[in-house]
Amino acid sequence: MPNTLQAIEYAQAIRTWCKENLPFDESVVAYDLLILLAIKFAKNERVSVKQIFVLLPHSYTAVRQHYMRLIKDGWIECVGDGEDKRIKYIVPTKKFTDTINQYAKLLLAIPPPV
Repeated sequence: MPNTLQAIEYAQAIRTWCKENLPFDESVVAYDLLILLAIKFAKNERVSVKQIFVLLPHSYTAVRQHYMRLIKDGWIECVGDGEDKRIKYIVPTKKFTDTINQYAKLLLAIPPPV
């Protein structure tokens, strides 16, 4: 049972850290958006605004609300494609990158299950 307790305590610590550092306000939609963007950025993949609405299994309205908040609060920026003016890409700000790197370090510090 000690491993179970330790795992639950780690889960609680991660949840507390997320509430204090990530802009997701207990919303699964916002968390899914953050994680999708973090994965795309870590892979150095370009992600268009249109893609986030296609890739996330949430309503357009919910995704748009959280996407707009991330822009307003300085987590991401939207930049145009140099050739096709219809395409807009999402890029991380330093705030996004620094915070996601801290989150990754926290997760990597968790010892593997025994």
